[in-house]
Amino acid sequence: MDKTGLMTSASALKEVSPQAASAFTDVVETCATDLNRSMRLVPDLESLIGEGNLDVMETNHVNHFKYMSSTCALFDPRSFVETVLWVQRTYRARGFSLRYWDVMLPKAMDVLRTHLGPSDFDEIRPFYEWLRSNIQIFAQLSETELSVYEQMGDAHELPH
Repeated sequence: MDKTGLMTSASALKEVSPQAASAFTDVVETCATDLNRSMRLVPDLESLIGEGNLDVMETNHVNHFKYMSSTCALFDPRSFVETVLWVQRTYRARGFSLRYWDVMLPKAMDVLRTHLGPSDFDEIRPFYEWLRSNIQIFAQLSETELSVYEQMGDAHELPH
């Protein structure tokens, strides 16, 4: 699947209600703290995030929940795909393995399930399921395609 196919797939995600989006925004900081606590307990964490990247991971979790809450509030499939593509390439270049997302995303969902009401979580869960089901596709694309953000900046060549 190419980037256009991912955008088409993402466009099938149902918009989140203002109530669920607001509830998500209200728990961003708490969710990041809980996800950081949970990830620190992963036995092979350094193999997932790279040596010396604990602070990067923890900052990423705050940014992840902030981004996802704003995405749920104002969903745009194109920017969602472009951002995930950029995030994957950026963090993999910093030493994060692809397995990081296989571990982090389910833990992020567990944290959200804990802090959101069932109906709010049920509206947000499909976004996480979509991310989880497309990790490999993003990994493949990140090897060959720049995100629109990278095309706008100084990064005109893929890393070697």
